[in-house]
Parts: sequence; C-alpha cells; structure tokens
Amino acid sequence: MINAMTDTLPTENSDAVQHSRSAHRLDKIARSISSFLLNQVDRLEHELERCQKAVDNDKIVQRMLADFEQEKMEWDAARQIEIERLNDASEKLAQGWANLEKERRDWLENRGKKA
Repeated sequence: MINAMTDTLPTENSDAVQHSRSAHRLDKIARSISSFLLNQVDRLEHELERCQKAVDNDKIVQRMLADFEQEKMEWDAARQIEIERLNDASEKLAQGWANLEKERRDWLENRGKKA
C-alpha cells in the first residue's frame, strides 16, 4: 500500500502498519472472546439440560416415594388385620386348651369317684 501523503511504501513504523497490526490483534481478541462465549453458552445449555433431567428424576422419585408410602400403608393395614386374626385364633386356642384341660380333670375326677 502506498502512503498517499508521502507517495512512499508503508514502513514498519507507519500508521497504516500499526493500524493493521492493531486490527489483527483486535480480531484475534474478538475471536477469542467469541470462542469463549460460545463455549460458555454450550456449557450453560448442557447444565440446563442436566438440571431438567434432575427435575424430571426428582418428579419420578417423588412419585415412586408416594407409591411406596401407599403400598406400605396398605401392607401395614393388612399386617395389622393378620395380627388381630392371629391374636384371636391364639386366644381361642388357649381357651380351647383350658376347656380341654378342665374336661380332662373333670373326667379323671369322675373316674376316680366311680372306682
């Protein structure tokens, strides 16, 4: 490029060369900043996607916990009914055994009186 004011070629220290170098450095800086910002946007999009998956997983876990609690309540209720049934059966068995023992004692006592 010829310098219009002096009709000479640009020298190493001329304004045109300095401006060209500055423009090149600014272009490198702008590309670096652009690359950095694109990387940051990609990272943020990835994090947002990961967070959304975590929210979805949390909803799934909450639903699973609610289902588990419901099943646990049903199981506890059925277990309590079974415990009550077994207690009733145990009481009837104990009462039946007591009646049988009483009848055996009575029979032995009556047999002893007849002999």
